[in-house]
Amino acid sequence: MRLLKRSDEAKRLRVEHEDDLWTLAQLGRAGRRAGMLSWRRDATTGTQEGGRAKSAERKPMWIVLEIETCEFHPFSDQLRLHGVITEAPVDKGSHHTHTVGVGDDVELSMDGGWPREDEQLLREATRASGRARAMIIVVESDEVVLFEITNHGMRDISQFTLRGGGKREAKPTKVRDAFLKQAAEKSALVLGDELPIVICGPGMTRDQF
Repeated sequence: MRLLKRSDEAKRLRVEHEDDLWTLAQLGRAGRRAGMLSWRRDATTGTQEGGRAKSAERKPMWIVLEIETCEFHPFSDQLRLHGVITEAPVDKGSHHTHTVGVGDDVELSMDGGWPREDEQLLREATRASGRARAMIIVVESDEVVLFEITNHGMRDISQFTLRGGGKREAKPTKVRDAFLKQAAEKSALVLGDELPIVICGPGMTRDQF
């Protein structure tokens, strides 16, 4: 997450990673305000042409709403903020939903300044945005799955599978060894060499990885 602008009452933030959406979900509480570029139908563009009604156009505009509810599921790629429009070119007082994703800029504001714990959460998020803390590799004889551990949970980032499990091959052990070697080489490209890695799995296959 990148902090673009700040004041005592407002923070303008850029979402750079899915992890940042979790942070926004903690900060986007009911009663606070959220502003971002969004889309809304402009009723003033609705016209009559040849006796037929032309529907109002959807236009991009900066909309600020007072948050009523926040919807977010861990490791999803979107955050939804529902509330009532307080600032916009049209439809003040109407309900609106901001759908926030990676790459979006959002301005959160509240009266009276931000609590110390929220300031601390924001500092941590801007320092560690999107950085994995560790990796887990689960190794089986016909499948290798890579998991990333972040500040807010775990998600799988890659998977390698030996089609048919190698059972139909004339030399299944040789095929399996070649598969594990190839999976290890590809995993190294994904993981790099800066993170702690835990290799686990049933049986002794993990020792061959």
